[in-house]
Amino acid sequence: ESPLYLSRGVLPLCRRAPAAPMTRAEAGLPDDAFVFASFNNIYKLNPRTFGSWMRILRNTQDSVLWLLDDNPVATRNLRAHAKAQGVDPARLIFAPRVSIGDYLSRFPCMDLFLDNHPYNAGSTAADALGSGLPLLTLSGTTFVSRMAGALLDAAGLPELITTSHDEYERVAIALREDPRKLAALRESLRQALDDGDACSPRAYMKDLEQLFRRAAA
Repeated sequence: ESPLYLSRGVLPLCRRAPAAPMTRAEAGLPDDAFVFASFNNIYKLNPRTFGSWMRILRNTQDSVLWLLDDNPVATRNLRAHAKAQGVDPARLIFAPRVSIGDYLSRFPCMDLFLDNHPYNAGSTAADALGSGLPLLTLSGTTFVSRMAGALLDAAGLPELITTSHDEYERVAIALREDPRKLAALRESLRQALDDGDACSPRAYMKDLEQLFRRAAA
């Protein structure tokens, strides 16, 4: 079978509006910290990428990592791994699962989404970018390790696609230290989301319909 390639990636990229604004205090986050976040399902995590996250925390001041609280065993183990790597477990903040509206309300509280590798965020990456949140990914050679990169490419943000753990860590630390660069990325993402020809369910639908016509022909 021949793959059919969508020009905008496997998922549509479009604006996602939260049901209601959420403050950092309501989310259990410190107001004055830089919030790295990764809301990938916990089963996607692995020691190598988690090690990258710990090095990012060790090399950035006043930063925390916001993760999904999927189950008590995983949460306990992640805190233990953080401590073993020289990171105060209190810098890992865990969020319970909530309704879709409350979930979308969390993204404005974040500064930078850290994607997982080799199993990228898919729909979660689309939610983050659609909420106007910059996302840093580590792209690999398999389908599941290129999902977030495809979305970033569609949004015109290829500089947020890295290809090694070292580069991934360097870019994350650099963005923490350069608020103007991060603000510029947010503005570029906002402009992309406002472009109905590039980022909309209708644009995605037209691409998909063209592939179906080619296949039928």
